[in-house]
Amino acid sequence: MDFIHIEDVLTGELTGKEVSLRGWVYRKRDQKEMVFLILRDSTGIIQLACKGIEKARQATIESSIQVSGIVKEDKRAPGGFEVQVKDLKIIM
Repeated sequence: MDFIHIEDVLTGELTGKEVSLRGWVYRKRDQKEMVFLILRDSTGIIQLACKGIEKARQATIESSIQVSGIVKEDKRAPGGFEVQVKDLKIIM
């Protein structure tokens, strides 16, 4: 799957579809069953909801990552959208 920019997700046209993104971890919030990462690229920021993705716990601020997942609308998330992550890869 081709990588897209965060600004493309924030248009709302990809809601419910699977996307692949890459960028850097801007913020991290680690909870019991879920890790929330804020991903940034040159076009914006978006929230990643990582449930059951153990690699998300290993990511640190400014880690370079690639993710794929389903876009969901969520008014609580920065930008109003989040990606429910299915796969995450930390780039070394």
